[in-house]
Amino acid sequence: YLTGWFVPDLALISLDMVSFFSTESNNMESFTLLRLFRNLRLLRLVRMVGRASVLKEHLETFEIMEWASVYVETTLGMIKHLAIIALMCHFCGCAWYALGRTDQFGLGQASWITVHEATREELGLPSDLLYMYSTSLHWALTQFTPAAMEVSASNGVERLFTVGVVLTGLIVFSFFVGSINQSLSTLKARSAEDTFQNTLVRRYISERQLSMELAADMLAFIRQRGLGKAKSKVVFSDIKALDSLPQELLAHLQHEVGLPILDTHAMLKHLSVLGSKEMTRLCEKALKESRRIYGEHLFEAGGGGEKMYFILSGRFHYISEQLRDDVTQEVSKGMRCSEASLWLSWEHHGTMTCMDHSSHLFQLDGAQFRKIMVRSDQAELCAMYARLFYKNLIEEYLTEEEATDLFGSDEDVAHILTPIRAVIRTSRLGAVLGALVGGFHPSKNADSLRTRSIL
Repeated sequence: YLTGWFVPDLALISLDMVSFFSTESNNMESFTLLRLFRNLRLLRLVRMVGRASVLKEHLETFEIMEWASVYVETTLGMIKHLAIIALMCHFCGCAWYALGRTDQFGLGQASWITVHEATREELGLPSDLLYMYSTSLHWALTQFTPAAMEVSASNGVERLFTVGVVLTGLIVFSFFVGSINQSLSTLKARSAEDTFQNTLVRRYISERQLSMELAADMLAFIRQRGLGKAKSKVVFSDIKALDSLPQELLAHLQHEVGLPILDTHAMLKHLSVLGSKEMTRLCEKALKESRRIYGEHLFEAGGGGEKMYFILSGRFHYISEQLRDDVTQEVSKGMRCSEASLWLSWEHHGTMTCMDHSSHLFQLDGAQFRKIMVRSDQAELCAMYARLFYKNLIEEYLTEEEATDLFGSDEDVAHILTPIRAVIRTSRLGAVLGALVGGFHPSKNADSLRTRSIL
């Protein structure tokens, strides 16, 4: 707060204090500009945008927004547009009222307030502050919409102000009407498609005379997948316009997006420090952005392990084939899985399923990773990490068949990197490497550790 909104808030509070204590002054005209500056307090509304996005993210995390389907989101968008128009009408109405209460040139000209109050006095009707505010608000609303009322300008300044508001209202009203029409058209198209598909599903259930339990599970699953498609994040493959970017610009984009993902892994971050050229190629050739929606499998037991996954958002359930089917492990934001696919000839030992409406992740292709790193200056370092990775995996699970795809947490990586850092510090990589693996050489005794690492 001290580095963000503290200084603007302090300045606004200072203006409020000066304006408040200056009300006892006899020369109030000199403080007109100061009072106008008090309207800068509206800048505090900017903070509401960030807080609203954070609130929505938390609500989606706790699954409170399950009811927020496309219909509700479209309705909320329309309400937002109407609220913006109402806010603009409020300020225009206040300015219109202030203009009517001010003698612009000291000539004693009639204003819309004096004319309107005189008319109401003839009818014996009061003109209190609430009525005058609602009248000003009504006048402003008629300038933004094709409507009319009995209040009109009574002098030249008010007439010019009215012309300016009408021109502004013409643009603003057209924009908001177009936005609302677009939202309604989108809602109608999605509603028609959803209704058609739901009708087919219910017809199929009825014709096949399926059980109530199965039918309810099917409809619930389809509903969850629909919400997932509506709320899924935009990924690189969705934007066809990016395919037309020059290769150099595209490589720079992929590097800037992908490098922070790779740096979440301590070993990959160490490799990026040693050589940025290989990391650039990894971001361009091996790292891909992806997403999953509710019920989709990230991988299945028995399938070939080809990719390592970085989970950026969403929740997954992992069921190992070595455990009972009802025992699940949750994989959530910030976690990784299937790292063994980079270093070993791996076969998945469990099934991972998306359990959120949608999830966002990056996948690092193992074949491309090995192809790039085996030709780099860090190939020997990668081979050492691969052997230590296999050694630690066997120490934890006894056999490779009993290992899970979740091996490779931050604690596991830190434990594997401990001897590697010692090797780098002593600058005796070759000698210590031979001691660690018991005289292992890529071309000799390849089966001494029963490993299937990349070298």
